[in-house]
Order: sequence, then structure tokens, then C-alpha cells
Amino acid sequence: GFDKFNGHAYDPAFVEKQLDRDSYDRWNANGIFIGFTSHSNVFMGVGGFFCNVISTEHVPVIYMRMAMVTHFYRATLLHFDRRITEATMELIAEKDEADQFRSLRADFIAFTNNYWFPALSPQMQGQDISLHMNRALGLAEKYRFVKDEMERADEYLVSLHANRWAKIADNATGYALIFAIIALGLGIIDVAYKNASSTITLSAWGVSLGIPIFIGGCHILKKFRKNRLKKNE
Repeated sequence: GFDKFNGHAYDPAFVEKQLDRDSYDRWNANGIFIGFTSHSNVFMGVGGFFCNVISTEHVPVIYMRMAMVTHFYRATLLHFDRRITEATMELIAEKDEADQFRSLRADFIAFTNNYWFPALSPQMQGQDISLHMNRALGLAEKYRFVKDEMERADEYLVSLHANRWAKIADNATGYALIFAIIALGLGIIDVAYKNASSTITLSAWGVSLGIPIFIGGCHILKKFRKNRLKKNE
């Protein structure tokens, strides 16, 4: 079947599309051809300007440094992806990794603010070449993926902590209700014992112990449930 490709390993039309996508043709008419893939940066040309200026100065001094920065971006994003995966596995194992996620978040923000530059050169052609390098390595997609992972992990952590506090609040309210009932019951028994033949007045210690505990427990439950709903939204 490869005979139909006229000696090519792939369909010639497919190869042409790949070349159009990966090439930077600003100087094609001058005999200078530049291209970028996920594993290579190619600079080819003829003539004095290319041989004496671009290949000896621009490529090793400017474009090579741009390539190093883009690979630094790629390695850093892969590093964040690995750290998020490790922290998530620890979280699934029911270990509290809140500090680790907070550290990850802080490091990612520092990386974005200090090192993630939208353009590496003030020159128009330098900005174009930087964008081609970034696109060839898929840096924008990797950055969005890591950012999305970070946000989803953070949301899961917040939800997990909210559920834990909600359970604690529910348990605390239940115990408070039991103590309130016991306290009120003891107060009524105390009143009935002391005032069997007179007007019944509740004992001070029974009321002061039971009612505040009951009201406080209900207030805590309402507050925690309200905060959980806000966080989930």
C-alpha cells in the first residue's frame, strides 16, 4: 500500500499539512526556513544574512534561550502534575493533606507570577517564535490542565473538611439535645419534689443548664450547615 505514497512514509497531503502547521514562514522567500515540533526546533537557510547573523547570533543567543525557557515551563508543569497526583493519592488514603495542597497552591501561584511570561522577547519575530515553541510543546493546554487539577483538588479538600465539620456539628447537637432533655427532666423532678402541693416553679439550675445547651447546639448546627452550602456553591 505504501506505493501510493510515492516513496513517502505517510500521505503527502498529510505531510504538507504538518509542515504548514509547524513551520514559521516569515523569511521563506529569502531562503530561510524555520519549524517547530514537540521534539525539535529547526533553523535552515542560505545566504550571508542567515550564515553570518541568524545562525551565529540569533539562534544560539536568543532562540536557544527561548527553547530552554519553554522546556523549563514544560518540566515545571509536569512536576506540578506529579505532586498533585501524589497529594491526591494521600488524600484518598484518608490522610489529612491540607498543608500539602496549600503549599502546592502557593508554589503554583509563585510560578505563574514570577516565571510564566506571555512573551519572551519585545521583538515581533521573537514573540512569534516563542508562541510557536510554546504551541509545539502544548504548554497552554498543560497549564490549563494543571490549573484545573489544582482547583478541583482544592474544591474536593474544602468539601471534605466541610463534611467533617458538619458531622461533628451534628454529633455535638445530638449530645447537646440529650443533655438538655436530661437537665430539663432533672429540673422538673426537682421542682415536683420540692413543690408537690404548691405552684410549680422550675429550678434555676435545670433551666440554666438545659435551655442554653439546646439553643447553642441548634445554632451551631445551623451555622455549619449554612457554611457548607456556601462552600459547595
